[in-house]
Amino acid sequence: MLRRGLRFRRSLYSCIIPGLDDTHEALERKWREWAEQESFKRLVHHLLLHDAQSSLMLNINPLISYADLELPFPMIRPLWEAKTAVEWRDIYLATASPGPERLPSLVDVLRDMSQWQGRIDYQLSGSVILHGMSALINEYHRLKFISQGDSKHWNALVINSRQQELSQVLQHFRMISYEWGNMPGPQISLIYEVISMFLFMSLEELQLFAGKEDKKEARRVYHSALQWINSVDSRRAIWHAGQVIRAAKSMAPGSLTGFLAVGVYYASLAFWSYSVVSKARDSKMAAATTASPNSDSHSASANNNSSLRDRYPMVFLDGEESTDVHKFISLGRGCPALQGVHGPAVVADPGRVMDVAQSLLRADAPHDALPPLVQGLCQLMDDLGSAARSSVAAVA
Repeated sequence: MLRRGLRFRRSLYSCIIPGLDDTHEALERKWREWAEQESFKRLVHHLLLHDAQSSLMLNINPLISYADLELPFPMIRPLWEAKTAVEWRDIYLATASPGPERLPSLVDVLRDMSQWQGRIDYQLSGSVILHGMSALINEYHRLKFISQGDSKHWNALVINSRQQELSQVLQHFRMISYEWGNMPGPQISLIYEVISMFLFMSLEELQLFAGKEDKKEARRVYHSALQWINSVDSRRAIWHAGQVIRAAKSMAPGSLTGFLAVGVYYASLAFWSYSVVSKARDSKMAAATTASPNSDSHSASANNNSSLRDRYPMVFLDGEESTDVHKFISLGRGCPALQGVHGPAVVADPGRVMDVAQSLLRADAPHDALPPLVQGLCQLMDDLGSAARSSVAAVA
């Protein structure tokens, strides 16, 4: 209905400017016309958020394309929250720019992130931009999927280049957001890290590996999961997953609901998959070493590698970015962990990691007092933590 009503197009939104010489009736009319336009702008952008989040949660194609939204972003929130026409006029004139103002749209910003400026609602527009990026990332994964194997039509170099472009755009978003007067809040930071995490892992394959359908499907994607765990993408993914946990820790108790709670669950799923696939890979390598004629020398080499790993520092994925973090991501050196209430929760222990994620969602509230979605996510994490001990044997 909104699309057919041209509410996605810029042409339907005129520039309404109040003046000090406006009569009371004229000012009241302008304010109400502006409020009606602004209400449609906010409705369209909130609808995009809802559609994009549903797409991510259900792993389906969104109904609204990021390329559809050419309408300008909503204006600063104090204008929207003005109680009277006079208050609206005073705020408008006090924040007006000297020259003609053209507010950017989602299409403008995705084309050039430097256009993300002006008297716009930065919190809402920032969330919209990130969800628009999620659609681009989803397209990247679908293109990557059909280019795997013996594809005759798709070039792997182009696919990798696309991933680098998306990573650069996300980093540009982060740099600009830190120029805000009030800095991005933990909610925007959490969404940013979730979207960044999706760039380096296939959510569909990890869900299948975790038992979304059946054991047959889990075995089918196991080899793909092995390729993922042997690449730098897996370490980039769990780094962003750790930053999801960090952002979640800074939020008020009880505020992790809806898509934010789902983001914490997806982060825990990334940790779980990383741990389980790593253990399965190491078990197979150990079995192959034992069966080898030169098993003694291989075993000694493995022990040396193990002691070498023990000397590497513990890398807290929910901490500050550091040199040790870069070494872990680039070289795989270090022991990845989260900062738990009762000491470090090593990623190699999925049960402990799930406990950390669950504690954030529960926030010391009784189970019955939690929203149904949060209750279900906590149960899923509890089941995955319990199944982690036997998952390696089941998949191998």
